Amino acid sequence: MQLKRWDTNEAIFEMDCDCWGDLLKGALKAKINFYRADFNKADFSGYDFRDSNFADSDFRDSDFRYSNFKDSDFTNSNFRGSNFRESNFRDSDFSGSNFRGSDFSDSDFSGSNFRGSNFSDSNFSDSNFRGSDFRRSDFIGSNFSGSDFTGSRHQFKIGNMREWKSMQLDTYMIVFNKQILAIGCQQHSIADWKAFTDIEISKMDSKALVWWKKWKDFIFQAIELSYAKEQK
Repeated sequence: MQLKRWDTNEAIFEMDCDCWGDLLKGALKAKINFYRADFNKADFSGYDFRDSNFADSDFRDSDFRYSNFKDSDFTNSNFRGSNFRESNFRDSDFSGSNFRGSDFSDSDFSGSNFRGSNFSDSNFSDSNFRGSDFRRSDFIGSNFSGSDFTGSRHQFKIGNMREWKSMQLDTYMIVFNKQILAIGCQQHSIADWKAFTDIEISKMDSKALVWWKKWKDFIFQAIELSYAKEQK
């Protein structure tokens, strides 16, 4: 069997075996670089992929449940329709990747980079995103219920309009949930935004204070109305 690159069809690794699992074991033992590898519809559940390079790889419709991907590179990869439930992705790089329609529930993504990624229509419920970077990512239609976003970054993100809301107000893009509010490149707790003085706001950007006075009340009202049913 052969493991090939999806773009050139070049063989990355080859061995005499009858299943993907044995092929992967051999590739991992040989410390193969999985860059641009074609894993389309593969079943690699339960394997240890720590410190691996999967950049630009194709994982469409694959099964990687209960696996360990800690400290791995998945930049610009395609995970569309894949199952990665209950896996460890701690401190991994997913920037620019496509997760559309995938299931990553009950997984650990703490400290990971998701900048510019597409999460639309995916399930990330009950997962750990502490300290992760979601700037400029797309959450439309995704489920993040029960997940922990403590210390994560969300500037310029498109919300899923459930756990996370987003909108554009003149100069700045707004992203918020029940605790966090990101305005442009600034992200703080909602309590901190309410406590900021005019001097503190003016130091954030040359146009910030005029904009803040215009939109401040509207923003806080939008946050309150967005989660009013949950508070009853």
